[in-house]
Amino acid sequence: MEHKGIPKYLEQHNIDYNSLGIKGTTLIYRRDIENMPLTTIPSDAKPEMVDKRRQARRKILNNTQEKFLFNVLECTQPTALNIVEGNLEGLEVIKNKIVDNQPIPIDDSNQILKGNIIISSIGSLPEPIDGLPMSGSTYDIIDEDSGKFNNLDKVHGMGNAITGKGNIKASRVSAKTVGDLTIDLIQDIDSESIEHIDEKIKKWQSRSSYNGNYFEWKSKK
Repeated sequence: MEHKGIPKYLEQHNIDYNSLGIKGTTLIYRRDIENMPLTTIPSDAKPEMVDKRRQARRKILNNTQEKFLFNVLECTQPTALNIVEGNLEGLEVIKNKIVDNQPIPIDDSNQILKGNIIISSIGSLPEPIDGLPMSGSTYDIIDEDSGKFNNLDKVHGMGNAITGKGNIKASRVSAKTVGDLTIDLIQDIDSESIEHIDEKIKKWQSRSSYNGNYFEWKSKK
C-alpha cells in the first residue's frame, strides 16, 4: 500500500473505498501550499525558479493526496482543543492570510473541526512569552541570521523560533550561528541580571521535572 497507494491497493483486492466508511485524515497547515517545504528553494534562486518550485510543491501534494486519500486545509491554524464533557471532540482552528510570507490570523474565522484522533507534527510555533514581541504566530525577529528581536536589546532567538521549520538540522545550524554571533554580547551583563535569568530557566525546567542533571533526567523518561 505504501508504494502502490490506497486506490491501487484496494483495486487489487477488489475493495470499494466508499464501502469502508472512511472519511480520511485532514492535514492542517498554517501557511499556503506554496510555502510548504516539499521542495527546497535556494536563497539565491531567481524569481522564475522560485515560481516553478512553488508550483511543484502544490503538484507534489496533489499527487500524494490522490495516492493516500487525505484532505488538506491550508492557511489554517489550531488554536485550542475542543473538549466536551471531558471528551476530545476536535480542534478549534482559525484561518490565516499570508502577509510577507508570514501567516496572520483572520479575525472571526474560528471554526471547530470534528475528530477524536489528533496527531501533532514537530512544532515550529513558539510559545508566547510575556514581554517578547510577536508577529502573528511567530516571534518578531528582524534579523534571522542573528535572531535579534524587534525593539529589544541583546535578546536573540534561535532554532525553530526563527527558522519557522520543524527541521532539526536547520535548527542546529541556526543555534550555532546565533551562538557565535551573540556570545560577546553577554560579557557585560551584570550578575544580578544573570541570576534573574537563571531563576527563570530553573522555573521553566521544573515544569519537565528537570533537576539540572541531564543524563539522570533522560534515564527516567
